[in-house]
Amino acid sequence: MLSCFFIKAVSFNKRDLKKILLFQAAVFLFFFLSGQVSVMKIVGKNAEGYKPGTGIFYFFDIPVNPAENNSVIVELFDFGNFSVKNNSGKEPTAYLSVKAGFRHIFSAEGKTGLFIEPQAGYCWTTADKSYSTIQGGLALAIVTGYSMEVGFSGNSLLFGFKYETDLPSSNKQINTIGFRFAFNYSFKGN
Repeated sequence: MLSCFFIKAVSFNKRDLKKILLFQAAVFLFFFLSGQVSVMKIVGKNAEGYKPGTGIFYFFDIPVNPAENNSVIVELFDFGNFSVKNNSGKEPTAYLSVKAGFRHIFSAEGKTGLFIEPQAGYCWTTADKSYSTIQGGLALAIVTGYSMEVGFSGNSLLFGFKYETDLPSSNKQINTIGFRFAFNYSFKGN
């Protein structure tokens, strides 16, 4: 009888439960994801007829040592979009990839220094105006640049160059090179 006093039935409809879960996921992602923007260019045999593209991506940066100069990177969302030049006869191209990698900063003092970051994962590509024909395959990338620690909480700015090749199941390969900028924030405190 006493246990019934402390247990009160709480019911949520599915819509309210989805709102609560989405809010919790958004808060989690806001505090632990790092965001980046990039400007890219398609290179290689399929590069003719495309304008420079733009991209955004979000990732987790998980340090694996106390100096934080080695990190496992989980890139949850990497999107690039390329429009066509006038009268080129091509269709717009886009890709979305999910990758994992390892970042090594060439400094024993922390997050400031030159870095290299190989990545591998899965991509989805499309090359039509309606983005309806989607093909999936292997995504490989290499990122190199400079990381600069900002402040006392482990935050850092990243400037780098990325080469990525997306290999969908057909012969529509996308090779890109791009410049990236990111702000890596940390909530570890002082």
